[in-house]
Amino acid sequence: MVRARRLDTESLALARQGELNLWLMSWGQEAAQVGSVHALRGSDMIFPSYREHAVALCRDLAPAQILT
Repeated sequence: MVRARRLDTESLALARQGELNLWLMSWGQEAAQVGSVHALRGSDMIFPSYREHAVALCRDLAPAQILT
């Protein structure tokens, strides 16, 4: 959850500088995302939507992969 909040903070700064076209914050939703992904098996498929980058972080995607 801390990593997701940090990614949000850094990505918002990039968006404000014009480096990202769009960044949707997930502040306050981190626990729901992290809790739900930990209830799944590693082989379960996940279909992400907006504001679900904490799930990607839990599945070991690097922040650079999420932002591209």
